[in-house]
Amino acid sequence: EHQDYPEAILRLHIGLESVDDLMDDLARSLDAHQPDNQTKRS
Repeated sequence: EHQDYPEAILRLHIGLESVDDLMDDLARSLDAHQPDNQTKRS
């Protein structure tokens, strides 16, 4: 069973994943406004 983790830790993990998604969206938005940076990415 996966009942080892306290609910708070599970909430924190979910929160961190949400932050990752937000950062990805932010990075895509910035790239969309700065086309020059897309060619510099590997």
